[in-house]
Amino acid sequence: MNATDHTETYEMLSKISRIVSLFKEQFLDAHPDLSPWIYDPALRYLIDPHSIDLCFHFPGWHPTCHSHCVLTQIRFSENPKSADARIIDIESMGYTHTEPYWRCRSTTDDWDFDGISPPTLLARKKLEQFFQDVYALFGYSDNSEKSL
Repeated sequence: MNATDHTETYEMLSKISRIVSLFKEQFLDAHPDLSPWIYDPALRYLIDPHSIDLCFHFPGWHPTCHSHCVLTQIRFSENPKSADARIIDIESMGYTHTEPYWRCRSTTDDWDFDGISPPTLLARKKLEQFFQDVYALFGYSDNSEKSL
């Protein structure tokens, strides 16, 4: 679900803003898109209400991320607005203008990059730091020991 759909409370607006800042700390030239999905009534059933989705666009081809943009979906056990919601995983996908180029699904026990051309080691480390920071933002820090 688009990140903008979760901005009803100050707390959630603040967390989404912090997610953007965390990504930009790693990739300064990224431009956030808090509504990466178009609103098509025929496709509404595909939207996961238990996720916060945002995209980060680069001004061109990013040489270490191997993509033009990175779509990130942060999934929760239930609606992220719920006080009992806990983060389940984070999935990021690097896209060219026409297709996905790589994917990483970050769970609390695994960091796995795959695809046509995964990011360089430097970009993987930056993405890993971003994932760890997002987990910590939502109160989960058991994965802070993870490494590539």
